[in-house]
Amino acid sequence: MFYGASYYQNQDGSGLSPRETELFAFRRINEQLEGASSGTSRRQALALNYRLWSLLLRAAGNRDNPLPETLRNDVIKLGTWVLVQSNQAMNTNSSLKPLIDINAEMIDGLSPTSPAPSRRAEHDGRTEKRVTMAVLT
Repeated sequence: MFYGASYYQNQDGSGLSPRETELFAFRRINEQLEGASSGTSRRQALALNYRLWSLLLRAAGNRDNPLPETLRNDVIKLGTWVLVQSNQAMNTNSSLKPLIDINAEMIDGLSPTSPAPSRRAEHDGRTEKRVTMAVLT
């Protein structure tokens, strides 16, 4: 989940940490989901959301991923739900609010000013390592 972020960081020269890069991606995608009014903008925003969560799922399933198994399993469960909902929203006119809300929760969890959930303390700070956001290029 995190090796790609290091590669992307080195390639884009932004100097952002993997966590900052992921935070940026979630914010940008949520802005697009919130502003999606037409069929085209809606499909584009949903495609980006699908791609982001696909990257998270792939990384969470990597056995070399340094996150604790419980956290990886949580990401896999949540990500699977997001992919199903994103796909469903591409094929129907269903509300994007549940996807926006999940992404907002991720933003809150990644934001440096947000209070850290007690579970996060179990992960020895390794939650700061996150997935690449090459999805945005």
